[in-house]
Amino acid sequence: MEKLKSFLNKPCAIVEPMMKSCRVGVVIPVYDEKDELVERLLSSFLLQDCDFDEFELAFVVNNSQDEVRQKTSAYQQNRKILELLKYLAGENLNSPAYFSSEELSKWEKIRLSGLHIKIIDASSEFFAPKENNAGVARGKGGDEMVRRFATVPAGLKGIIALLDCDTSVSSGFISGIIAAFNQRKSLNGIAGIFAIEFPPAIKNQEIFFQAYQTFAGNKLWLSDEAELNFLLHIKNKTHVELGQFLITGQNMAITARAWTAAGGFPKWHLWEDFEFGRRIEQLNGEVAMVGSYYIKTLIRPSTRTGFNALGRTVNFISGQVNDYVDGKSKVIMVPNQRMLNNAVSLMLFKANQEIPSVDFIEKILQKHNFLNESTHGIKARALAESLLLDCRLPQKDRTYRNFNQAIIIHMHPNTPLIAVNL
Repeated sequence: MEKLKSFLNKPCAIVEPMMKSCRVGVVIPVYDEKDELVERLLSSFLLQDCDFDEFELAFVVNNSQDEVRQKTSAYQQNRKILELLKYLAGENLNSPAYFSSEELSKWEKIRLSGLHIKIIDASSEFFAPKENNAGVARGKGGDEMVRRFATVPAGLKGIIALLDCDTSVSSGFISGIIAAFNQRKSLNGIAGIFAIEFPPAIKNQEIFFQAYQTFAGNKLWLSDEAELNFLLHIKNKTHVELGQFLITGQNMAITARAWTAAGGFPKWHLWEDFEFGRRIEQLNGEVAMVGSYYIKTLIRPSTRTGFNALGRTVNFISGQVNDYVDGKSKVIMVPNQRMLNNAVSLMLFKANQEIPSVDFIEKILQKHNFLNESTHGIKARALAESLLLDCRLPQKDRTYRNFNQAIIIHMHPNTPLIAVNL
């Protein structure tokens, strides 16, 4: 109850009331994004097979105070997107001046569709946070949804869905989320099928896709929506062998109750979504993988983080595929994502209780096959020590941030590899 009060006592960022029938609040951070990505996302919501009053879309346009003062290109693009979103939400009656007549008809279709588009301005001079990252933006949007759900019948059973601006969703996205939580009252969070769209610059895309499927360890894409089945792959505290389900902030749906119990979203710039998923999975209750909808995301460099860990993995797999096609290698090797995620989850769980020892980290590395030819012996010890180098600090969040950065820098280059079966 005290945690809930801490959320409800903060001022609301969205003035318009939530629809009484709303069940799902979709939070979408926006940082230096282009118009076409906003259109791609919103166009997929026009195809939802449910009543539009059952969900709302909250765009969190965000940048730091420094970016406001410096009038950076990201800040300037955020101002442009704010103008567009305010027009689509009906806050501005006049369309953006840069629209052509063809563009205007396209955007008018969205504006008049009945979609409930809400805007959280974390970009303007008086609203931009001092420190900003994706974790801050997601947290701001999710916290707002907790407050909004408190004003409608859904209450703490309201569902907070997290996406990115470069995603699109299947027509059963909202209905699939609602059905899952209706079917399993003990659910705290779910993830759907995660689909990938690769940049055109990647060569040998058919083979690359097979290699990426091996890396991800699941079925990434269903070409025919009729193939989507309503399946719940349930996990609770007795199913630790399944690995972590809630991994990426582009593919999570959590109850408002679970959001508050987890203390909101970590304000980190790396691994914040993975850590939030870990916190949700540690709560009493269940999480699930759901087969009734998908989220499709672009693999691209972000202006905020560059080609982060996933982007570097894509580059690595692309190089392996090209070498195979060019006859430079006889097998394609890809990182073992499940091993990496399981190892990181165990390390973060330990770090939540106390600073892990070098011996503890070394044992995890060994259990998860990190002690390969490149890291055996003293190198493995050095890898474990590097992960703990910046973890001797009193504040837990600060410790986590440094630990997360160490994981990105030191673990990803040493992740165990598995062969692709072509």
